[in-house]
Amino acid sequence: MKKCIIFAGLFLLGVPAVFADSANMGGTGNTVEMMDSSEVQMVDEVITIDVFDGEKESEYGLVGNGYVEVEVLYTFENLTDEAVTVSMGFPEDCGYDCWMEDEDWVTYGGDLWESYKLFDFGAAEADGGEFEVSFVNEMDADTEAMNWYLYDVDFEAGEEKRIVNYYWLMPSSYKTGQWFSYILETGASWRESIESVDIYVNFNGDLSVFDVDQLSPEGYEFDIFGDDGTVSWHFENLEPTEDDNISVSYYPPSYGDFLCAVMPEEYGDGDASSFLEQDGELMYYPCKSNDGDVTTSWVEGAEGDGIGEWVKVHLDEGKEYYFFDILGGYGESESLWEQNNRVKKLGITFSNGYSEEFDLEDVFEKQKFSFADEVNGVSYADLEILEVYEGTGYDDTAIAEVRLYGILADGIEVPESDEDFYYDIAADHVNYEAVKYMDDNGIIDGYPDGGFGPDGEINRAELMKMVVEMMGVDGGEGTGCFPDVNDDWYAPYVCYAYDQGWVDGYPDGTFQPGNYTNRAEAIKMILNAYFEGEIPGIDTLELSPEYHADVPNDASEDEWYYSFVEYAALADVLDLQHIDLISFGYNYFPGENMTRKEVAEMIYRLMSM
Repeated sequence: MKKCIIFAGLFLLGVPAVFADSANMGGTGNTVEMMDSSEVQMVDEVITIDVFDGEKESEYGLVGNGYVEVEVLYTFENLTDEAVTVSMGFPEDCGYDCWMEDEDWVTYGGDLWESYKLFDFGAAEADGGEFEVSFVNEMDADTEAMNWYLYDVDFEAGEEKRIVNYYWLMPSSYKTGQWFSYILETGASWRESIESVDIYVNFNGDLSVFDVDQLSPEGYEFDIFGDDGTVSWHFENLEPTEDDNISVSYYPPSYGDFLCAVMPEEYGDGDASSFLEQDGELMYYPCKSNDGDVTTSWVEGAEGDGIGEWVKVHLDEGKEYYFFDILGGYGESESLWEQNNRVKKLGITFSNGYSEEFDLEDVFEKQKFSFADEVNGVSYADLEILEVYEGTGYDDTAIAEVRLYGILADGIEVPESDEDFYYDIAADHVNYEAVKYMDDNGIIDGYPDGGFGPDGEINRAELMKMVVEMMGVDGGEGTGCFPDVNDDWYAPYVCYAYDQGWVDGYPDGTFQPGNYTNRAEAIKMILNAYFEGEIPGIDTLELSPEYHADVPNDASEDEWYYSFVEYAALADVLDLQHIDLISFGYNYFPGENMTRKEVAEMIYRLMSM
């Protein structure tokens, strides 16, 4: 493939013109032409997209209802034996009326074109300085040319470079929610195919993967763990076409509140057995039960205590639903919650006839329940009040907020649970394979209550047991190697590790087995044991160009632990669920305490190398 994307009249620059991907909001990249190019290959790219349900003000003063931050890490290689300068262009499908001569924003058809604009666009070498970016406005009323962000990159003969593009934008809105797209097809401008493409869409704040209602193309995967979950795609040897363009549609909780406020009649009759009439500014429509706002409530309007009344929640037939949470009472304040009836027993009947009953505690907070069976292919759920806690002032029963959580059914495979395993490490837990490996090989033990305690911070005694058993040793008979290590259960493990030189005590001569172990200390101990004190250099690794394989930004080269953290990061043996993504990297927090699941994951990955 030797194609280069340009458009008429732009490049009179005296350098080869090639283009990166485009990230258009509500538009497509179909306004470009093709020409020959043969200098540079895009070897791989990692696209990280963070979606937020909040306000962010643009440089033009408009505030978006949600925003999207994008960072793209490319690896490019000059395939020739000559130095070349490449003019790279990132397109912006902003539309003619988006830009006027004075650059004031205008409306088009009642919508703000700002949702098509890329803000604070920048480009930099991944390990170096910023490029000087110029903006070229090629909008013409008689053509459909794009805007472009341009910057020049110098390549030596055969040189490989890693380059970052970053920007933010506002998603497009429709009455069913919000959406954005990332257009991969313009990546076809590079010589050869793209060897590897990874796309990660992370949801933050009040958003989660459960809010996603449409995705394309096929081949995506959900990770429902972590804070709010991730959707990802992975492509190999990609020659991107229009069919590979990424599109994500989601329904923020705040949109339910908006729709229920502006169009409550559409969610009235037929969506509940009854509801109270509007009282001044207070509305009790059925949609108030699932509008994303716990301070508003559906209140049944029948005579008596409301037992037998029901409210409908509309669902997506393409999703499989796993659990729900509910605040079963009037949500505006705790005092009003006490004065009105609260739900004590709730029945849920889905459109396919499947039903369950749930017992609620009498507490002013959301309660979470899981479904006992698979729930998919359903278009709605009717929630029926079966029993109530009586209010102190009124006999009306309310539901402040209920939300059913589902994932697009073709995007995730959830393993069946293992009833003989730790109760707090379900088969769909992100660290399940690591903990199962450790358990199968006798490296770990659980707690007497049948749990593993994955999020518990690990102390020095527990870590020594895992480390020694990782090496296939039972621990021997050693005791008394430290004044605070006598005949306790952990003494054989601590003393064996000490004899092998894998671990040291504190300056006062003690071991302090009950002290928690921070990540830097734990990584050193684990690597010292695994490599028996001879840590290999990073030149022994087949280093990945991907973003998440870099050394953490907060691991200082001046610190004693740097070489250990560097090797562990580049060898991809670290659990990174807790990291903080920042521009051009991430913070790992090596000084914070390590958890049991992190240790299990690191040992499992080392043993699998």
